[in-house]
Amino acid sequence: MGEPAYFAFAAFALFALATFKYVLMRGRTPYEALVERKIHIDTLGAVACAIVIGGMFLGYALEAAWLFAVGFAAANIYLLLIRPMYRL
Repeated sequence: MGEPAYFAFAAFALFALATFKYVLMRGRTPYEALVERKIHIDTLGAVACAIVIGGMFLGYALEAAWLFAVGFAAANIYLLLIRPMYRL
């Protein structure tokens, strides 16, 4: 965790791979609405990571990392408690 840029790149890669995985699942599962929602959530995560990486390259590494941490925590609260991600 000493290098926030490495973490942001790894997180971006994981969100991008997850998005790709769910895109490949389209039409192959009876849970199309859930797959579409996961595609949107993972795409939003990848975009957020890309924004953080951009902020880090502009010289705002600490601010970008904190903004991402707060946004990620808020997203988890929303996706776990308010509108659960895996409710069928």
